[in-house]
Formats: sequence, C-alpha cells, structure tokens
Amino acid sequence: MEPHAEPRKHSLKWTAARVAAALGLFGVVCAALAILFGNFMLNSYARTKIEKAFAAAHPGQVLRIGPMDNSWREGRLATASLLLTTPDFALKTGPIAIHHVRWAPLLSSKPALPEVFAQASLEASNLTFRVLHPAMNCGCARLEASVPAATLSAKAISLWPQMEDEAFFAARPFRNTRFRVVIPECRVAGLSYPELLGGTAYRAQSMHLSGPELEALVNRTSPMIRPPGRP
Repeated sequence: MEPHAEPRKHSLKWTAARVAAALGLFGVVCAALAILFGNFMLNSYARTKIEKAFAAAHPGQVLRIGPMDNSWREGRLATASLLLTTPDFALKTGPIAIHHVRWAPLLSSKPALPEVFAQASLEASNLTFRVLHPAMNCGCARLEASVPAATLSAKAISLWPQMEDEAFFAARPFRNTRFRVVIPECRVAGLSYPELLGGTAYRAQSMHLSGPELEALVNRTSPMIRPPGRP
C-alpha cells in the first residue's frame, strides 16, 4: 500500500487547492462587481456573467450562485447559496458571508488574494462536499474563519459513503469496510492564511477535535483479498 500513499496525498492537496482557488476567484470577481454595481445589477446581470465567465475559464466545471447582497461601507459580500460542480467533486453550500473585504486592492490589474482578504472573516453554513473517487460525502453545519486571528472552526462535521450499506458491500465481491465519521467541532489555530490564499503552503500551529466518533462496519461473510501465491 505504501506506493499509493504519496499519489493520494498529492491528489487531496490538489483537490483542496482547486476548491480554494475557485472560492477565491468567486470572492474576487463578485467583490469587484459589487464595487461597480448595486444589488439589483449584481443579481440581474453580473451574477450570470460571473457564472458564464467561470465556465469559459474552467471547461467541464459549473458554478451556480444564489441571490447576492453586498455592502460597500461594511466590506460585506454575501450569497444565499453556492454550487460548484466538477468531474471530480461537487461543493454545495447554504448562506455565505465575507466581512471586511478590502475593496481598494481589487482596483489593481492583478489583485492579490492575501491583500484583498487581509482583514476578512468568513461565515458559511450547510456545506456538503461530494467526492466521486472514492464515492464519499463530507458535510459541515457551520464554518467560520478569521484571517486576522488565523483561526478556523467547523461544527457538526460528518463523513459518510454516498451508497447505502447494502449497495456499498454489493459493489465488491471481497471483504470491505464502511466508515462513518462524526466530529462535533474542529478548531484550527495559527493557520497561515496568506500562504493558503497565495497557494504556496498549507500549515497551522494546532488542531483540536472535540468528541470525534468513528463507526466501522465490515462484511465478514465475504472472502478476504489474499496476496498472489498465498493460500
């Protein structure tokens, strides 16, 4: 199993980077248009333009944005929902709000995400992340992030297979293990947001998990996979 560990690690990092890049692009484009347009134009015209521009820049991927609201004075940008689908995964959320966005850097020709969101905080709820390979779902009831405080907190995290148990075990003729994970709360401190937003590193000082639960179910009636040449 050791030769497969490194590719899987890089694959997970690449998926996380793509999600962060997509959300960062969404925030930058929406914030720039929020400067130029009011809520009416933002929802009736700009929102569709953002979705079309994203599809053109990322073939095979689809971005759908719910009703939006912005406040220039408060540096606030919000949307009722967000849906991002790609050939590898899908991300769906409920309401999202970004506070204390620095609008001025958006006027430059190449705005840098660490500068735009240097004082920003994020609130999001009802997140669902669906991965096709392996076919797993990951949910989060509420997500809060603060760039100045370098913190991230997530509540009611859950991980479960997309198939029911009967279909899950029927998909393979050999013995298999089904996992379900529930984490009431996860808190990350010392998160380097400038490096994360810049796509250069993913690191934090500490992570605290509150009351994690793991449920594992094995179909022991199915035969085990044995190495070649062994009885």
